[in-house]
Amino acid sequence: KVATVFNADANFGIFARDVEIARKLVELKREHGYPKVFESNYAKNTVKHLRQIIEILADGDIVSTGTLSLQSVDPGTLETIQRSNIKVEKYDDLAAEFNKRGLPLAIELMMGLPGSTMASYLSDLQLCIDREVKARVYPTEVLMNSPMNDPHYRAEHQISTLRPVNHDWSESDQTRKKALVVSTTTFSREEYDRMERIRVALMLFENFAVGRQISRFVRKETGMREVDLYVRLVEEA
Repeated sequence: KVATVFNADANFGIFARDVEIARKLVELKREHGYPKVFESNYAKNTVKHLRQIIEILADGDIVSTGTLSLQSVDPGTLETIQRSNIKVEKYDDLAAEFNKRGLPLAIELMMGLPGSTMASYLSDLQLCIDREVKARVYPTEVLMNSPMNDPHYRAEHQISTLRPVNHDWSESDQTRKKALVVSTTTFSREEYDRMERIRVALMLFENFAVGRQISRFVRKETGMREVDLYVRLVEEA
């Protein structure tokens, strides 16, 4: 009776064997009634096996919540973080398949990536709004063994970090918390704080739909992008 299975695979659907995994999930659902939901990060550069996988899961009455970990769609940012091999245009092919089946799709974006700017960050958010896809936006963390933590890389991009402090955490908890990237050569600390306020606003207005119909109306009447309206609301508030 495990209701939701989250697949620990950054590119599910890249191998032919993934089709068989989908069939096995449906087999288990028919035998036991579970799982009801299957969540996974899907392959970014190919939809070769994804159409079949989505069809199998949908026909098997398993809700497949798709996630694409794009981090950003800005070419300059992707090049800076050495991720320019991601073919962002493949996203639309996958989105079309999920939309046809009426299944939810989310995009994971990173806030505070080296190479990103306020303008590119807002464009990333608008991409999700344009496609009516939920954006999951995470602050960028510097992991111990990541290229971003290399001294030469940090110096080149002037990466400044901040380790969040919460007095409710124990000392051991605080040491495990990752350092957040709060400024680089392409955005200031003040801009980072502004990005965070916009991130929270997007969650409220878009993901929880508080401002979705209002922003669509404003864009239709004035041409103002939804994300620009949200920025205006944040600044006025």
